Amino acid sequence: MHCWPRRSAAIAVALVLGAAARSAAQPHAVTSLDPYRDPASRLVGAALGDTAAWQRLAELTDTFGHRLSGSKSLEDAIAWAMAEMTRDGLQNVRAEEVMVPHWVRGRESADLVAPVRHPLVMLGLGNSVGAPPEGIEAEAVVVRRFEELDARGASLKGEIVVDNVAFTGYGPTVQYRGAGASRAAAYGTVAMLLRSVGQPGLRTPHTGAMNEENGSRGGLGYRDRHQAELANHVLTMETDGGVFRPLGFGFPGGDAARATAKDIATLLVGVGATRIGESGGGADIGPSVQAASIPSISLDVDGSLYFTIHHTPADTIDKIEPTDLARCVADLAVMGYVVADLPQRLGR
Repeated sequence: MHCWPRRSAAIAVALVLGAAARSAAQPHAVTSLDPYRDPASRLVGAALGDTAAWQRLAELTDTFGHRLSGSKSLEDAIAWAMAEMTRDGLQNVRAEEVMVPHWVRGRESADLVAPVRHPLVMLGLGNSVGAPPEGIEAEAVVVRRFEELDARGASLKGEIVVDNVAFTGYGPTVQYRGAGASRAAAYGTVAMLLRSVGQPGLRTPHTGAMNEENGSRGGLGYRDRHQAELANHVLTMETDGGVFRPLGFGFPGGDAARATAKDIATLLVGVGATRIGESGGGADIGPSVQAASIPSISLDVDGSLYFTIHHTPADTIDKIEPTDLARCVADLAVMGYVVADLPQRLGR
């Protein structure tokens, strides 16, 4: 396994709407939604009227497969996406350059060799260091939390540490994926195995990077490249919770802006996505949001099954319900359209 930097184009997941001429007046609730009811209805109808979104996603995944940062498959997928958007008639389609590390997955396997030989189902974590050609064989020592690891200390030298950490939620558990290997290596261990950071998956292992989202290089790169333009951004939108049944949006804005967002969400009652929660950030949009106090909204979906297939080989197109994807498209289209067209900004 190798890692090297390369220059890679990237298309931001976040939807950014720019409006330099838009009034910066204080936000307030929409006085009338009447001008938006017909356009919203047509957007929802168009989204739910066919399976175009699902078909396009299927073409992307079937044609290009895995798309690790910096890989040829990602570069090809970006070129395809830009061509498709241009063919759709969108204007100002462009890719953003950003320097990213390129980690290459090699051949990987793990076997329990005693008391009986048994192959383990495993996936390497992104950015992990490869084993030597002859592999590694050592005694395995199971720990269930960092405190156990630290308590054993130097006695772990030359061993393989198995972090058998029960999944209690992504936030509290993912730290073992990010820091487990380095903390174990500090005591002289030769390798680290980690229980999947996710719900029980019936021998379907979860992967993921060790410093998540590639160090936020895409979001940071966009912020730095467009620093002078950030003040003209009306809204940033991010969807990073999987494609499941939409519930509404997360929006961390003030009371007046929240009232406006709730008004707009009533246009989505037909798809059952009227909830406005208090979240709304995201790794891709976060740097720009923080730098210029740009309003941010994130799609809120039913995530009860998200960590069953999250970062696993089971995360394939057949797991996506076409109707749910169409509903997500409708939500994003309506919210983006109305906010972009409002006579006043949503608020900062």
